[in-house]
Amino acid sequence: MNCTIISAAGVAFLSMVLAPSHAAAQIKGQFSYESLVDCEKPNIKNYPIRGEGTAVLSADSKATLRMRSGLSGYTRIDTKLGEKKQDFRGTTTELRVSGNNSLRATREYTNNFLIAELKFVGPNCRLKIQHKLKPGKKLYTFTTPLGEALCSNIRMTKVECSAL
Repeated sequence: MNCTIISAAGVAFLSMVLAPSHAAAQIKGQFSYESLVDCEKPNIKNYPIRGEGTAVLSADSKATLRMRSGLSGYTRIDTKLGEKKQDFRGTTTELRVSGNNSLRATREYTNNFLIAELKFVGPNCRLKIQHKLKPGKKLYTFTTPLGEALCSNIRMTKVECSAL
């Protein structure tokens, strides 16, 4: 009987230590990226764009995205999942759960979408960034502190992500 009680206590202890608490469960990651852009307005070739930030997805369906990039400066979005948020420049960003332990952020610009997908597997994190033109559009648009940029070519050169 003592072995049964000790075994049950051991299992209970391991369950408390190893299993995430539903109230505090969250996915959290840090990311960075670099790309080169060719733009027609302003007329610039191989312009380097860097960005970095953190994303947090809580069990209570709240998400936070904090990001700093060379194009758009600092952005912070606090939202409930599926809710679209508009920043002070009028750019719309939406955060969604795209599967177990994964988060998808979509930023909508005039001519295109920037889609970032974060996927967490144990202590590892994967980040995929896509730029997609809207139907009938030929140039990507980005909101910058100096106005809207029109760009024809975007090349991702570095994408990194780590779970926190």
